[in-house]
Amino acid sequence: MPDEVGPPSRGAGGAVAGVLLATVVLLGLATWAASIGTDDVVGDGPGAGASLSRPTDANTATGPRDEVRHGDTPPPASGRSAWTVLLARVLIGVAAALLAVYLVRRAVTLARWLRGRRGRLPRDEPVEPDPATESLVQAARAAQAIVSDVRDQRALLDSGTPRNAIVACWHRFEVQAADGGVPRRRHETSSEFTLRLLDLVDADLDPVATLAGLYREARFSDHDLDESDREAARAALDALHGGLASRWARSRA
Repeated sequence: MPDEVGPPSRGAGGAVAGVLLATVVLLGLATWAASIGTDDVVGDGPGAGASLSRPTDANTATGPRDEVRHGDTPPPASGRSAWTVLLARVLIGVAAALLAVYLVRRAVTLARWLRGRRGRLPRDEPVEPDPATESLVQAARAAQAIVSDVRDQRALLDSGTPRNAIVACWHRFEVQAADGGVPRRRHETSSEFTLRLLDLVDADLDPVATLAGLYREARFSDHDLDESDREAARAALDALHGGLASRWARSRA
């Protein structure tokens, strides 16, 4: 998990004060260095500011009054020594470096905070579906799939031997369940899955019981089934489809 980066507003007063103080110190040192003098800062030597006057022809012509006295010493240079100039340069450099380091660190902190903010931007939380609403929608889809498949399911019941026709008609409910978005659970048998589907769509109990009984008889019994069994299955299937069609039409109204 990435480290949490606090907002830059924390300690903002101290940060601004630090920047202002470093800037004031830097400007003060720069002003002090400038007040030393151009020659001293450049480093021409303590005697660079002194100029020796040379006698000109005009001075020579004026006589002894303007004669240069060679015994006099030259005026002293600036009172600030070379180490003072060096110290000013060092202090200015150190202050500038510290200020630059501080500003870089603040910029890095701000960049990390902005990245953290982008990662924590509010997003649309997924809405948890209401189980009741979800079950109702799934039931409506499954009922529509069963009603829409009435012709194909009836055709399976009308073809082949009564035994095979009844088994195929019952297994057709599994295809309808898949079309309606109702998955089969791993532990369910074919009968359990179909009964759960018909219960989900609220199919009429009597035709469901008739079809389920005929399927078990056709699937697991040894005796033959005849056309009367097919007719009973057909009547139950028509009643089941009619009830679902009527209920589905009312739900859409």
